[in-house]
Amino acid sequence: MAARSFWDSFLTLIFGDAAHPEAERPLLGAPMLSNWLPYRSFDAKSRMFINTESVGFILELAPMMGADERSGEILTQFLSDAVPSGCEIQLIHWQSPSIGERIADWVMPRVVAKGVYGRAAMHRARWLRRGAWMSISKDAPFFVRSHRVILSVGASLRSPIGADMLATVRDSLMGTCQALSIPARDMGPVELIAFLDDFLCPSVDNADRPEHYSELDPINVQCIRRDLETQVTPDRIVLKTERFRPVRTAEGAEEIDGVPVIGEVVPDTFDWRFFAVRHLPKQWAPWDVQKIIGDMVNDKLRFGCNVMTVLGLTFQDDEAVASRTGLKVMRTTSLADSRSARFLPQLSEQRDEWQYVQAEIRQGRKLCQAYYGVGALSP
Repeated sequence: MAARSFWDSFLTLIFGDAAHPEAERPLLGAPMLSNWLPYRSFDAKSRMFINTESVGFILELAPMMGADERSGEILTQFLSDAVPSGCEIQLIHWQSPSIGERIADWVMPRVVAKGVYGRAAMHRARWLRRGAWMSISKDAPFFVRSHRVILSVGASLRSPIGADMLATVRDSLMGTCQALSIPARDMGPVELIAFLDDFLCPSVDNADRPEHYSELDPINVQCIRRDLETQVTPDRIVLKTERFRPVRTAEGAEEIDGVPVIGEVVPDTFDWRFFAVRHLPKQWAPWDVQKIIGDMVNDKLRFGCNVMTVLGLTFQDDEAVASRTGLKVMRTTSLADSRSARFLPQLSEQRDEWQYVQAEIRQGRKLCQAYYGVGALSP
């Protein structure tokens, strides 16, 4: 029997009901994928997302391909000066197969013009749409992708960083993107729900993307489709959705006489696999970022499936980092000068690395915890 309190005993003496359950009522049903998402509500005034344990904002950036040393210096200055201690930054690069909207924007003016240009545009549109799931080259994997970059900045609710300070960080970030000629836009709940639906259930058209959201319901519940089946295995996550969904016609129309166009969406089953990085390069130049989308010469470095890369940065307190760095320098220096250093040559390398970190911190740079992960989606 469950432990009875004094109040339960008092009610039993009055009403005579001494029946108690053996245990609490169990939860019915398995937890859904939406239960793992932290998004709860959105403040339209400050344009901030309020999550379970954090608050922050989300921006969508255009992919930057022509980066140089000046670009790296501007980004480094922003991270050193504009980002306060305690902030967390997450950067997502997603190779989306949802290319139907971009193709429709290109083909519609030519279809309206009719004639030979309209017929040629229709043939090219069908050929490009094939490149979402099938290689348009017989010699090597060559797919058509819509590259999207999502940047989110947040802080814990227990930290002294509030919405006003995060708004200042957002303004500084928008100014930095403008200086680098990177178009950026603020994302709201509707754009966030559409983005999550894009990489959970991607399709060429993505015609059934949401156009509004309910302010009275949690955002995480609205992010996951109700027809989504999730199967979790030790090495992958298999997602399956409804095959017949709204689609876009060859002319780019989503509705005919006010009725959505329903068609067969293939593939409808997706395999997600996630990987961590074992070895990171010592230096990563800004102009090497173009290798993330593949290599134009080496066929082995081209992606045969949709790939998502995630970079996470966590900035700690400056005083704590400086103190820890000083202790690391003292420790590695004492070990490198000991007699056992000749048997462990990596001790001198660690000493040099921590001395370099200490010198950079004294110049105003920040030390952060970084995470880099890769996810691959295949039908």
